[in-house]
Amino acid sequence: MFGNVIAPAVAGIALALAGIFGLVSSQTAAPAENPASQPVIVYGAR
Repeated sequence: MFGNVIAPAVAGIALALAGIFGLVSSQTAAPAENPASQPVIVYGAR
């Protein structure tokens, strides 16, 4: 009885934590290249 309730709950919690960890780590990862190295405004260029 308890195995039928606890096992899916534990599996759901584990999947949710893995998904949250993946989302947070992808959002906080460093960019591949430094965006500050590219000039935002180039004066004199048209």
